Amino acid sequence: MKFITSLKVLFILLVSSAGFSVASGQRLLNLKSPNKNLVFQLSIKADGPEYQLNYKGASLIAPSALGFELTDLPGLPVTKIKLHSKKKIRNKYPERGLHSEARDNSRVYLVDFLAEEALEYQLEVKVADNGVAFRYLKTEAGTANLSADATRFVLPLGSTIWSQSDIHSYEGRYTKEAADTIAPGKKVGPPLTVLLPESGGYLAITEGGLVDMPGMSLLLTAPRTFTAVLAGPAVLSGHLQTGWRIIEYGRDLNDLVNNDMISNVSRPIDPVLFPQGLNTAWLKPGKSVWSWLTRNRSVTLPNMKQLTDWASELRIPYNLVDEGWGKWSASNKTKWDFIKELVDYSAPKHVGIWVWKAYPDRNGIPGLKDSVERATFFESCHEAGVVGVKIDFFDAESQEVIRFYEAALRDAAKYHIMVDFHGADKPTGLSRTYPNEMSREGIRGLENETDWPAHNTTLPFTRFLAGHGD
Repeated sequence: MKFITSLKVLFILLVSSAGFSVASGQRLLNLKSPNKNLVFQLSIKADGPEYQLNYKGASLIAPSALGFELTDLPGLPVTKIKLHSKKKIRNKYPERGLHSEARDNSRVYLVDFLAEEALEYQLEVKVADNGVAFRYLKTEAGTANLSADATRFVLPLGSTIWSQSDIHSYEGRYTKEAADTIAPGKKVGPPLTVLLPESGGYLAITEGGLVDMPGMSLLLTAPRTFTAVLAGPAVLSGHLQTGWRIIEYGRDLNDLVNNDMISNVSRPIDPVLFPQGLNTAWLKPGKSVWSWLTRNRSVTLPNMKQLTDWASELRIPYNLVDEGWGKWSASNKTKWDFIKELVDYSAPKHVGIWVWKAYPDRNGIPGLKDSVERATFFESCHEAGVVGVKIDFFDAESQEVIRFYEAALRDAAKYHIMVDFHGADKPTGLSRTYPNEMSREGIRGLENETDWPAHNTTLPFTRFLAGHGD
């Protein structure tokens, strides 16, 4: 395909009123959940493709635009939608979280978006009884530069939302607002929790299955209309496969909390790195002591040994050595000699050692961005007996950062190292594939002052809907 350098094409395009036939394409498709109560409706209007989501005929998401924006790749107006395939999914698998077994009972539809008879792109839609997920697919020869996601989520009139506006480190406070009264310009770091009007239940809008794409935040662009915003561009070779845009639904909060949609759209556990699955011997979830929450926050070897003693007394299995150990040195010892000493001191007390490490270079110490440096670091951790690494200072969800998460988890798993991503964004299901991701920050925690009773009782129904939190 010939690329046009300056062209930017938005796949929400004007549509001809002619050219449809029931045999080859349709204006309207109703994609139903297994129990047929939830219906994801696709249609083509004068200003482009759109969807809406209904439950037993009641609106959960009002008519909302679909689309994405590519640079350097010309496209044609979509004139038809056509069901390409559908399949039923009934699956269950071990899970680590609110319940020990996740269930996936859904129907998966692949829909062609056509310019007359030529395929422009596809929409893969997964409809379950408790929500829907969809993503864009486009195969091209060459490189596709994704510059924007134009997906919108239009809430019904009278909806109430809970949201936080930190789209970098996701450490904002959650606030409750009437959606009808919010002025355009509001930023939201998903998940966005919605109370529907007239006892209609709850929604959570977020994303999952994010691997090689920048993360998605939400921007209020019109009354009750949230538009997807990517954290920077994406350069994709040979194909476009976005993350899944997810709308979870629950008749009550219990339904919402126990929703498995994010995990269900994520890849299954890697059988090579984790041959026993969640029962892989070196995967051991547990609490940790942390010097930064004590009066004596100094990261010194004597202080870390004291923390190990306290952890042992309290039967807490881990001690986290935070920033500062990277400059431990003596005339005849390296920082790794000191870490090995701490590990050996802690082992008979049944306390494992985690160490902190920055993602970027910091204070003259190389970070983990470089793949060679990363592999060397994890190998040194393994040789010293370190069981886990806390990786800090992402403060973004660009394509580079999202790619790093997977690369780091794979490299760490080779050395049997558990990982906590700190200073990070929201989880999107990667811990299903790589269960050595034990936790991820992306949350307002004890490093910040806040109204703890209100904050902590809100989190299970907002941030924790996306997954684990540090």
